[in-house]
Formats: sequence, structure tokens, C-alpha cells
Amino acid sequence: MPGGNRYLLKTDAAIENSFLLTRYYTSCSPTILMMEMNSPSYEGACLCGGVKLEVSGQPGNAGFCHCESCRLWHAAPINAWALWKNEYVKIVQGEDLLDGFDTGTSHRFWCRRCGSGILNRKPNGRTVVYAAILAKSGYVHEAICHIHCQESVFEVQVGLPKYQDLPSKWGGSGDLVAQ
Repeated sequence: MPGGNRYLLKTDAAIENSFLLTRYYTSCSPTILMMEMNSPSYEGACLCGGVKLEVSGQPGNAGFCHCESCRLWHAAPINAWALWKNEYVKIVQGEDLLDGFDTGTSHRFWCRRCGSGILNRKPNGRTVVYAAILAKSGYVHEAICHIHCQESVFEVQVGLPKYQDLPSKWGGSGDLVAQ
């Protein structure tokens, strides 16, 4: 690890400069982002389990993106993203199952067998890992911002009921998650 430091502190200016090559992450402005260099690794996999990845440490940034590219890619109104340096992201199984699409600013990869999105290599030496695929390994998504909100198509709704499964009139238990 750089300089053997246990912690790497990033200021707004350092974050801004490190992401200069890509428009996606320069709009986030945390005052200080602390990344523990000896943190645990997280694992994720596609839906069929054919492609598996491992990330080391905590992401340099994390958030929610509303841009058209993410919305169309994920077929969802919002994407939870986490950003690591390329060297901290490893495909540990199924590299031969990966297929990709390169827009010039994003090289998105998915599993050819099940279609699950896995990651997005950026041209600045960073990799976006779709946060949802890491959740089962203990990764907690600590977003610092929403980005590209001017491209948003749905308002983020707060205060809606949160069901454990489905409302009872839809065949579920109707049980709510405590808020």
C-alpha cells in the first residue's frame, strides 16, 4: 500500500483531481473521505454465479447515479455505484464469460450467460463496481452523493411504506420493515 499508511485521507481537491478524466464523479464533494487501507475484501457474483469478483479495501467514492447511461444500462431509475482503483478489483472466476460495451467514457462488463452487470472500467484507472452485487459479502454502501440529478426521470420518494416482501393484496405478508 502507498507509503505503508493505514489510512489514506482525501480532500475535496484530491478527489476532484483524481477524477478529472471522467465526468461521472467530479460532482461529489465530501470534505474528507477516509479509506482504511487494511479493510476487508468484499466478493460479488453475477446472478448465475459464473462470474465472481473481489474488491479490496473501501471504495474511494460511492453514490447514486441518475444519468441516462446508467438508467438504460440497469433498466432502473437509479444506480448505486462504488469506485475503486483498478488494482483493487479482481475477477476471480469466469473472466471468459465477460462481455463488454465501450462508449469511450465507460467500458461496461456483464456475464454473457445470465446478463448481470458486473463492473464498469473507466479510462482514468478506476473501476465502478455495482454496489448491489457486493451486498451479500458484508459491503455497506455509504453513499456520499447523488450525481447527474439533472438527468433524473423519477423523483426519489422518501417516506413510502417498506414491505418485507409484498403488500398482502399482492399475495405477500403485508409486514412492514421498521423505519
